Amino acid sequence: MSKTRCAIYVRKSTEHGLDMEFNSLDNQEQACRAYIMSQTFQGWEFFKTYLDGGISGGTMARPGLQELLTDIRAGKIQCVLVYKIDRLSRSIYDFKRMMKKDFEPNNCNLVSITQSFDTSNAMGKLTLNMLLSFAEFEREVASEPKLLPFLNMPIQSGSPDVLTRMNRPYSLKLYLDIIDRLRIARPDIQISSDFIVGFPGETDADFEQTMEIARRVKYINSYTFKYSPRPHTAAALMTDQVPEKIKRERLATLDGLLTEINRQFNESCIGKTMECLIEGPDKTGKYLLARSPYMQQVIVPNESDDKLQTIEITAANKCSLRGKLVKN
Repeated sequence: MSKTRCAIYVRKSTEHGLDMEFNSLDNQEQACRAYIMSQTFQGWEFFKTYLDGGISGGTMARPGLQELLTDIRAGKIQCVLVYKIDRLSRSIYDFKRMMKKDFEPNNCNLVSITQSFDTSNAMGKLTLNMLLSFAEFEREVASEPKLLPFLNMPIQSGSPDVLTRMNRPYSLKLYLDIIDRLRIARPDIQISSDFIVGFPGETDADFEQTMEIARRVKYINSYTFKYSPRPHTAAALMTDQVPEKIKRERLATLDGLLTEINRQFNESCIGKTMECLIEGPDKTGKYLLARSPYMQQVIVPNESDDKLQTIEITAANKCSLRGKLVKN
């Protein structure tokens, strides 16, 4: 069996919190070492740990990282393990350059042990390609004013177990990291999503995980559905179907939370001005219906024929905004 030399890279952005057990440099290294040990049957062996404690991931000028990249280019390492992907870089653009310039040409894989990310397998390679594509998207989001600050990122469920049964093998931690990076690149961005409740086997604990991710991300303008069996699908044949009454209750609970989040966001828009797209008059002809950059419905007096209007938001509820045209 051929051997795979594995390196560990650990970093902490600041000195603050280095002594916290769950995020300490030592804990990062020990977790990576344990993962290497679990893969010894595949020929994995520990080579070296590269350390950049207390140096920001916003810079590439890190001694430990530069030594690691030099050894990768020298062919000394076949796999690098990190606690999280952002240990390597907090910039996805820099991450992309490392993958293309250092890792891929030298057949070096990357494993993030807390994000179920491993480029030595097909799913890991697919996730990597998604991340590299996202690097370009992140740059566009940050630099292109024509892009709206609104993005739909379907999650379906906040439970890893439910996602596995749905055959959606993406990492929730990676999903949340992408949202965090988007918000760094574009602080005004808002996220919407799609949810399915009551998928076969979904427990109360699974559903609470969905509620928790909705609270954390604070999705606006999202779509929710309760699972319904479809003929000739694997899910329809699962034996642990959720009772209809429970599905209705969970859907109502999730809708209630998302509606309240939507109301709070709408009310936060009062006093702001937005460039909105006029869709046309309402049934009475007295008002115009418009869409904000966040796809909110905006109602204004019918006082102009222009398709794009600057509107000052004067009132809000859970479903829509009201405003007045700002005359240039």
